[in-house]
Order: sequence, then structure tokens, then C-alpha cells
Amino acid sequence: MSIWRLPDAQFGDSLGKNEIPEIAVVHKDLFRAFTLGDGAKYPIAFRSDTRTLDEVDGHKGFNPRQTVAAKYSAVKAKVKTVDKTLDRLRDVKADLLKSLKGTEEENAAAVARKLDEMVAIRIGNVDLDVDTAVCVTLDYKIAGLFPYDPQDASLLKKPARVYVMRMRGWMETFSVQAYLAKHLAYSKEVACLGVPLRDILGCVIVSRSLEESTVTLEIEKTELRPGADKAEFEAVIKALPAKTTVRTPSPKDDSALMDVATKYGHIKDALEGLTGKPNTKDIVPKDLNVIKGEAALTLPAYEPKKKLPPKPSTTSLYT
Repeated sequence: MSIWRLPDAQFGDSLGKNEIPEIAVVHKDLFRAFTLGDGAKYPIAFRSDTRTLDEVDGHKGFNPRQTVAAKYSAVKAKVKTVDKTLDRLRDVKADLLKSLKGTEEENAAAVARKLDEMVAIRIGNVDLDVDTAVCVTLDYKIAGLFPYDPQDASLLKKPARVYVMRMRGWMETFSVQAYLAKHLAYSKEVACLGVPLRDILGCVIVSRSLEESTVTLEIEKTELRPGADKAEFEAVIKALPAKTTVRTPSPKDDSALMDVATKYGHIKDALEGLTGKPNTKDIVPKDLNVIKGEAALTLPAYEPKKKLPPKPSTTSLYT
């Protein structure tokens, strides 16, 4: 098993205060992992980040702010007016232990390693918990749009720093969202557990200007990361438009209206079928992770073969 729904959360007040969202955690076994054919190159993705190349170098690349274990092993909540610290990963840990045959110390270390190889998804809006993953986009224009806030247009007056990086694998986020959260799928977002410095080629500085609902992006300059492949970086830059436009995100929330248990069932089915490997979900007919050209083959967006029955609820943390 490589995906788990965490025990039921506690909802906050009408303003969302103290809300603990419904969460699924996903092991990297459900990520795509690319293999290169002769002369092939890893696919390129983009990430908007306010840090300079020196700052990224100091952090050894892009890494999650928190591990799944750090964020969800000790959740503070009020149970019958008593403040408690609860482990939302208890069922995941128990499930992982079932297949382990080592000593207590060896098993604990193995479970810890597995938890460090997971990302978290907010089930309700089918979006990544960005604390636990590194999110990038396959669309340069989307990266150039951010940082963006519909309530603060002044953000667009500042240039964006868009990083260019090789991807050796990813979780196919946008293909899941295409069915369950169409308003998010536009971003062409994929997620991973980190992008090491060796795979960051450099960045482009992009000026932005807003007119009605359209943002114009224009490349001001480029910065090659010291030690990166100059020819590869320049080839990517050459393929980018010097000036282009992108529409601002729609404020409409198109998340599928279904109960959490059913939505989790779809997320589970989608991710199990979108690893790029042939599978029993009939989503991928052959191995699409072997790259023979210069780009990874796109997977089809998830669509259920039939309506899923509601999945039984998990146990609650609060009983």
C-alpha cells in the first residue's frame, strides 16, 4: 500500500479557526520515475521562487519545509475540552510495521525512512500540502505568473524569478485534478520530494504587467547556475517566448462535490493509475516513463471507469 487516508479531522469554527483538514499521505512509489533512452534528456519544469541562486545553493536545492512525519505525528487538538497531542500517522505506522521483520530499532528506522518519502494531499480541495512537497509546473507561463494574489495586484509589479530544472520523476498532480478540481489543473503542477542542486540549471528574471485579467510576461535577463550545463540551459531559454501572456486564475472553485470518503477513493485510484507504469486501472497501457526524446510522455487525465461507492470512514482521532 502506498497511499493512506489519515484519521478523521476535527473541523474548526465558522471562520476556519483551529481547522484540521482531511489529509491523505502518498509514498513516492506512486510517483513517476523516469528512465532515459539513448541520447534522451530529463524533462524540464519551472518554479517561481523569491530566493536568489546563492540562497538556493545554500539550501542545496529545493526541499520541503517539513516532512510528513514532522507535521502530522503530533497534532494539537481539543478533545472534550482537554488539550491533547495526537498522532495522525498512527494507522500508517502500524500498516508499515506489518511487513517488517527486523529488530524494534531496525523497524522504527525503516518506518521513519518511509515517512520521509511521503507527501500530503488535502483531500477536500485536492491540493498539495505545500509544506511537505516541492511543487513545480510544466508550464513556464504559470511559473511566471506567481507570486500572485488577486487581492494584492502590487505583487505583479515585482519581477518573478523562474527557476529551470530537470525532473527525474514526479507525482502527476494535475492529471488527478483534471477530474476532481478543474480550477487547479490549469497549473500543470507536479510534485516531488526535492530538486537537488545538480538538476537546477538556472533562472530567468521575468517582468510582469497586469491588464484586466491578463498578465504580460517578458524575460529581462537569465542567470546560469555556476556548474550547470550551459548548453542545456541555453536550449531551454531559446525555446521560451521572450514576451508572452497568461490569464489570471479563475476564482471559481470547481472541486468535485462529493463526500470526503468518495473523493479519497478517486484520488487513490488516480494516483495508483498515473505512475506511468502499466497497471490494472487501465489508465496506462505501456511504460510511459522511458524517455526516448526530449520530453516525458504525457499521461491521460484521470477519469473514473465507474462511479465509486463511498469508502468506509477511517477511525477518528477524537474518540
